Order: sequence, then structure tokens, then C-alpha cells
Amino acid sequence: MTSEDLKKKDIKVSLQISLHHITRELPTSVIDVDDGLVFLEPAYENGKSIGFPADCEISLLVIYENNLYAWKQETLPFVKRDRTECYLARCFGEAEHYNRRESYRIFVGETMEVGVYKEGQHKLLNVLVHDLSEGGMCFVDTGALDVSRTVRINIAISEEEKLSVGGLIIRKDYNEERKIYTYGCHFSDRNRRLGEYIMLKQRDKQAQKNGRSRKNGNVEEYIPEFVPDKQ
Repeated sequence: MTSEDLKKKDIKVSLQISLHHITRELPTSVIDVDDGLVFLEPAYENGKSIGFPADCEISLLVIYENNLYAWKQETLPFVKRDRTECYLARCFGEAEHYNRRESYRIFVGETMEVGVYKEGQHKLLNVLVHDLSEGGMCFVDTGALDVSRTVRINIAISEEEKLSVGGLIIRKDYNEERKIYTYGCHFSDRNRRLGEYIMLKQRDKQAQKNGRSRKNGNVEEYIPEFVPDKQ
């Protein structure tokens, strides 16, 4: 896709900001496009528009035709467009296909709760989560959900702890024979506790391959200091 595609009404955009090993996604929208220059609605926090320091990594993420694309930005300055304050992004050439879930995935194969807003009401759905990573998940269900719908998954870290992670549906496939939908979802924020959980699950699987289990005390109980990767 090119910057001209950003003029289309069905485009969904956000800003991914990475600084000091912390990654966030901020909502935005396209105000105008002019020959590769893209003017974006500023993100706000506590009623004030957010500026970004020179040492942070910035990407403009775009959901278009069920695919995720990105333009990396060296800076994202404030400018005026028709007397309106906005960000200026430089989106020349083709956008790159972006895999929001480049991090390690674990096969789950378990039913988990996913919260969605349907018909103006918050509903909890029990869906089958196929796989999970610190950047997103894949789940299947018989019900139809829209691409770009916000969801929130509840993950049982332990008997005492549940983790709630918000995300966005970016892909939907329907299997006519089995009458089920498969959804690809990327998480809006990185979560350190989720990363620790995935690393422990990964270690459990490796231990099982080696004929060991943490439950019988053969593997030391240790939660490593987890630092999300920069993307």
C-alpha cells in the first residue's frame, strides 16, 4: 500500500512508540495526505497533546484489507495544517508488511474468556485460544466479530492471578466446512507479566521434552527479569 491508500475511509491507523524498552500504541487518525506527507490527529494524555523525544522509535501502523502495514518514522513533529495542530508523518514509497507477533508464540489449545462490546453491551465469550505471544494471539469461535473490533482477553497466570490484556482484531477467516471463524489479534500494549508467563510456558514445554517437570521440583522455580524487545 502507499500513502494514497490512507485517504480511504476504512483505514485504521495507530502510532507505535518504543522508548527505554517500553512499547505503547496510541490512537490517531488521518487528517490529510499530500504527496507522501501524512497529517495525523495528535494523541492526548491528561488533556494535552503528546510529543515524542528524539531517541524513541516511532512507527505508523495501518490496518488495510485485513493486513497490517507500517511506516517507520525518524521523527514525528507537530505542524499546522489549515490552522489545526497535527503530527507530520513521512510515508514515501510502499509500506512494509508488519508482523506484530514476531515474538515467541506458544501453542495454548485452551478455552479462555474474551470480553467484547456487542450491540452496545459488554459480553464475555468463551473462545478457544490457539496460540499466544507477547504481541498477540490467535483464537477460534463460532460467532462473527468485526475486524478492528477491540477485545480484552483474561489469562489465568495462576490460581490466584488473572491478567487482562487489550487488543485489536486485525484478521478474520471463515471455515465454511467447520462453521468457525479464526481471528488474529494484536495486543495494544506490551505487558511484562505476560512476557514472563510465556517464557515460563516455553520453559515448561522444553522441560517436558527433556522428561522433566517443574511440578516435581526438578526445575528451579525462577521468573526471569523480562524486557520486551524493541519493534
